[in-house]
Amino acid sequence: NLQAYQARNPELTSILKDCQTRIRSMALVHEHLYKSSNLSRINFAEYLNRLLIHLYNVHRQSQEKIELESELEEIFLEIGQAIPLGLMASEIISNSFKHAFPGGRKGKVKVSLQKLEPPRSLRLEISDNGVGLPDNLKPEESQTFGLQLVALLKDQIEAFLEIDRSEGTRFVIIW
Repeated sequence: NLQAYQARNPELTSILKDCQTRIRSMALVHEHLYKSSNLSRINFAEYLNRLLIHLYNVHRQSQEKIELESELEEIFLEIGQAIPLGLMASEIISNSFKHAFPGGRKGKVKVSLQKLEPPRSLRLEISDNGVGLPDNLKPEESQTFGLQLVALLKDQIEAFLEIDRSEGTRFVIIW
């Protein structure tokens, strides 16, 4: 906070605020872990709900401008799984708030989490009905750190990532 407050360069301030958001996302995982009765697993649905509200407040979205919707099944994850998935969710949700609704445009950000049959364990979908991600933008080739991080974490946890650009942007992570 001190560094962001003292920075005179708007680009540096933005980078520092993005770092704060990433750190807070990881801290939320640890906070949930310490508050739970099982110190090795967290309720990922509760975590996602708190993350969504936190990011909504961080990006100062007015309730009239962006509607939030969540459909979250109770799924418990070990911390080694929750942190990368939480960081991916944080990056994608933040991008929706920052880029999907330019010029005061109204819209919706939706997060859903559901259990899958083995061998995969979950499906995390994050979508918005905003302006959409450019067709030529691929996370693994992106110049932005956030989308590069999504691609790296996807590979780290051996997840499948699908991006649908037909009505806004929809990220589907299957792990």
